[in-house]
Amino acid sequence: MRKVFAILLFSFVLLSCSDNSLYTKSYEMENREWHVDNKLEFEFDIEDNSRNNIISLTMRLNEDYPYANMYIFLETLGANQKSRVDTLKLLLAESDGNWKGDKKGSLVEFVIPIFNGQFPETGTYHLTMQHGMRDEYLPGILDVGIKVD
Repeated sequence: MRKVFAILLFSFVLLSCSDNSLYTKSYEMENREWHVDNKLEFEFDIEDNSRNNIISLTMRLNEDYPYANMYIFLETLGANQKSRVDTLKLLLAESDGNWKGDKKGSLVEFVIPIFNGQFPETGTYHLTMQHGMRDEYLPGILDVGIKVD
């Protein structure tokens, strides 16, 4: 009976963790630092541009990260080969120092929507992301990625 219960519980955990995202990719930062020259590249296909999609930036950091915000340069190359560059300002902590993300011990997880809408065309999209802070290295960054729903 215990084995059956354990198998059912394990199956439930696996099914509840499944992700229905169109695309998910994350980069682990070497030495928990994001170097200014470390450009993160993402490529995903949009097959149906009639539906609404959400692109979220995912990031995990620890309390070694010294700032309450972060600037990110995001370059998008669309399926039509048109390029666009945006500067994202992410507010990571309140003015009192409390993190806005989901804090678990010294780890803070963020899922920040950066696009919500329809893509203009079907096809392959390329995103390139790098931090836009004045520091050469950003300490305390464990990983950075995107998720397309």
